[in-house]
Amino acid sequence: MGFASVSSVVNKNKKNDEEMENNNGGDDGKVPSVELFLKHPLALLALVPRNASLFFAGAVAGAAAKTLTAPLDRVKLIMQAGGPSPSLYVN
Repeated sequence: MGFASVSSVVNKNKKNDEEMENNNGGDDGKVPSVELFLKHPLALLALVPRNASLFFAGAVAGAAAKTLTAPLDRVKLIMQAGGPSPSLYVN
């Protein structure tokens, strides 16, 4: 049984490093072409700074968690306060 590895692999082949730099893989400050973004729209996410993407992911996760747990917290508070009064539901 094998396990997936999340670590990065160091490329010791100099030729492949040069090819990566020529294909905008290097940090040369160039923006990829519009055609690339039209072919692969998710490539735009590579332009977002890492800190901004982590902040946004945390905000979405927090909003989803609060949205899902708020109704349960309300029920919990009602039950702790003595439960719903039957007289509220009777005309």
